[in-house]
Amino acid sequence: MFRPDISVGHLITIGGLITGQIRQWAVGWEKVYSTLEDCARRLAALETAERERQVDRVSQVQLLTELRSDLKYLRAAVERIEAERGR
Repeated sequence: MFRPDISVGHLITIGGLITGQIRQWAVGWEKVYSTLEDCARRLAALETAERERQVDRVSQVQLLTELRSDLKYLRAAVERIEAERGR
């Protein structure tokens, strides 16, 4: 037989269900937040690595420019020496 009145037991049961759901929701959001923090740390590490790579790239380009300049100077010097020998 069904009785439509609300008892203290009903209220305790409903309170327990609501508390359990809130706890599950909180744990879920904690995991999401933890994952987001981990992603943010990884992204920061990748950005730092990319900045370092760009600095290295600029240094390499500067070095290659200097080497090209030195090679042009050496070629010109060798051509002058060869021209002086041919006289």
